Amino acid sequence: MLTITENARDYVRQIPSQPLLPSTAGLRISSPQAAVTQLTVRIEQEPHRGDKVFDYDGARIFLGPNALDAVRGKMLDAVLDDSGRIQFQLTPQAMAVADAQVA
Repeated sequence: MLTITENARDYVRQIPSQPLLPSTAGLRISSPQAAVTQLTVRIEQEPHRGDKVFDYDGARIFLGPNALDAVRGKMLDAVLDDSGRIQFQLTPQAMAVADAQVA
């Protein structure tokens, strides 16, 4: 299963409070192909059909069907880049800081 750092959880928790986004909004991780060679991470207003929805202590993450295996054993982190934009990174799991509950 995907684990997330406290930084990632804190940023993802803030997504629904952004202007023009509903309370159902979250971060979606997906891949357009069954053979995952790259993942897309983006803010979505709600999960897509077939997504698995995970709640990490208030941080909603939607995993597309093709992304489930690709994120298993990975950790999602978030950092601010030099321009102040949030960058999400998936790395091999080092230590779990937040356990998910399937929503």
